Amino acid sequence: MTDVEDLRPELFGANPRVIAILMAIVTLVVPFGYLPSYSIIFFGGASLSSGIYGLLWSFGDAIDLGYGYNGFHFLTPDLTVITIVLSIFNLLFAREVVMYYQGKTSKKWVLFMGAMSLIYPALFALVSLILPILAMWGIIWPIPVQLIFGLILLLKIPGPELITSSIE
Repeated sequence: MTDVEDLRPELFGANPRVIAILMAIVTLVVPFGYLPSYSIIFFGGASLSSGIYGLLWSFGDAIDLGYGYNGFHFLTPDLTVITIVLSIFNLLFAREVVMYYQGKTSKKWVLFMGAMSLIYPALFALVSLILPILAMWGIIWPIPVQLIFGLILLLKIPGPELITSSIE
């Protein structure tokens, strides 16, 4: 009688949890875009006239229901809604980087989502010029810090490798 070894595939490489923590920190902290001197007027009456924005924060000139305030804004309801809308592909890019290190997606798809994280805010601003219901004027200049960080991870840290090992 011969012994037959069962082979079980395993992923080896960078720990996806560490990648997830790094991408979460970068996604929450770094700026995603620059809004030149123009107005974005939100449905609640707040506006951001110039500054940079991240996922849950913005820094710049803002007016909220007629009361002006300048500087750093964290979790301001109207501003947070628009920054989340503008940052949706940044969230998806962070998710796809983690999924790549889990062996669940391809590097090409991660790169596509990274490109979309830069293209989407500009397209959103251009569409708002055509559809004034969005109440936004001007262009958004992306700041690719998160994309550069993700690309450095992809280039410097090898992706997962499928290795088969015997079950004993």
